[in-house]
Amino acid sequence: MSDTQRTIEELAQRAYPYGFVTAVETDAAPPGLSEDMVRLISAKKNEPEFMREWRLRAYRHWLTMSREAGEPRWANLRYPAIDYQKIVYYAAPKKKVPARLEDVDPEILKSKGLVKNLRDGLKILGVGELPHALHVKAQKFSKSAVEKIQKAGGTIEVIA
Repeated sequence: MSDTQRTIEELAQRAYPYGFVTAVETDAAPPGLSEDMVRLISAKKNEPEFMREWRLRAYRHWLTMSREAGEPRWANLRYPAIDYQKIVYYAAPKKKVPARLEDVDPEILKSKGLVKNLRDGLKILGVGELPHALHVKAQKFSKSAVEKIQKAGGTIEVIA
């Protein structure tokens, strides 16, 4: 085996060191797939009855399929059989209800895709107009942001 092949093999066998962590609380269903799980997911998504029935028909059809028919075989890959009962099929951020409807929390902004990362903290800038009073929590505020928030009747809270 060449050095390149050995290096590739070592990298492929190594565990992923970074993991996945989020500070956002999650509402997750237990692992496993069944008709009850399909109904639970449909209910959590507030889907209409026709959609739930369509998903149930698809699930029942999937149950009749052999593993070979149910999983792609176009690539020359070998992997252990997938245990579909160990997979979590529903997870979503918990609906964080602020103490007041006017509260703005950095984690909510991140979960909505309005902020990319909070590693270096969140700085609120005074761009645009603020028509409502808000209580804004962040690590930093520009001078113009403080003025606009206070002018609209809101408050700021500097957090660590």
